[in-house]
Amino acid sequence: MIMILRRFKRDKAAVIGVLIVFLVLLLAVLGPVLSSGDPAEQNLREKRLGPSLKHPFGTDAYGRDILTRILYGARLTVVAGLTVVTASMIIGIFLGVISGYWGGLVDNLIMRIMDFTLSMPYFFLAILIVAILGPALSNAIIAVTITRIPQYARVVRSETLKLKRAGYVEAAMAMGASNTRIILEHIIPNLVGSIIVLSTVGIASAVTMVAALSFLGMGAQPPTAEWGLMLSEGRNYITSDPHMTIIPGAVLALFVLGLNLMGDGLRDTLDPRLK
Repeated sequence: MIMILRRFKRDKAAVIGVLIVFLVLLLAVLGPVLSSGDPAEQNLREKRLGPSLKHPFGTDAYGRDILTRILYGARLTVVAGLTVVTASMIIGIFLGVISGYWGGLVDNLIMRIMDFTLSMPYFFLAILIVAILGPALSNAIIAVTITRIPQYARVVRSETLKLKRAGYVEAAMAMGASNTRIILEHIIPNLVGSIIVLSTVGIASAVTMVAALSFLGMGAQPPTAEWGLMLSEGRNYITSDPHMTIIPGAVLALFVLGLNLMGDGLRDTLDPRLK
């Protein structure tokens, strides 16, 4: 573990990514404390104001403080990303392990379903699912989760096929260990490195897709303080009041950048082929 941390610390870009992600997580936790206002509170007398001491990030078309909405939106963004990754990871690991360990008809059935899902563009599939379920942030999270499951299932299946032929697994089988014990003690623990890397990069993709669905009106609904929705609300004023779009967009881009840098650093650190 110490060697892994030392190797990770040598990657300056990855360290910067961790700092960015940590800052956003801190804002998500302390948002209500740092801001005394209500993110949905309107004040039409102060609508579309530029950045100032009173409103550091300005106000939107309804006079709502953009900084307050970004602080509250950080919580929604983080929760949405973690929910998507956690749910898709659990389901993907379950399907991947079953498919790779047992093989045969079960493997063919699961992988054909995954192939069908992968054959469709992620974002198009997410839009299709939300169109069926209805526009809402919860439905957008469900849709993005479904699009991410095949990636985990494919990676886990591939690793499981390799691991079940390993000497220690064959020895456990010869000693009469149950399938459940072999999976829990010998297969899944050796998947941790790949899953961590895939999950870290997956959060960035999940956050982007959820924000994009909200931007299109298929995710979070007004007056929710969500970064993608804030971008959508400010696009009509991009020429007259660019701060309404630029600031939420910059915060979202910075968070996604931090996640990608951290994910790349973890990949380079944990992947034995890159050591």
